[in-house]
Amino acid sequence: MKEKSTPQMTTLDQMVNDDSLQMMKAAIPYVSPNGRKTLSLLTKFMELRKTMSMFNQPHMDMSIMSSEETTVSPEEMLRDIQQYTSGSLHDSIEGMLNAFQTAQMFMMLQNMEEEE
Repeated sequence: MKEKSTPQMTTLDQMVNDDSLQMMKAAIPYVSPNGRKTLSLLTKFMELRKTMSMFNQPHMDMSIMSSEETTVSPEEMLRDIQQYTSGSLHDSIEGMLNAFQTAQMFMMLQNMEEEE
């Protein structure tokens, strides 16, 4: 039986979610239907407010890259994104990564033939 894995939180989610927000989110299924709506909207509003205030700080930089110009390959980006996905999206990214690997192997073989 395939084990269901929960994607980890992104860097942005980790920065804007604290224990109190997580506690409020965990309580949503246990309140009345009207309360669920209110509590859900409240937590999302609080996340948005924290995000907006965070990006107003001059030292804020979420970039994966350093200040020096660096090149990130599409494969690296997909591998990083894949860890935050599950289900069919996770499988689709896996397929793209396999296609990249196949193309790289084909190019290596082609280069080897040209050298001979």
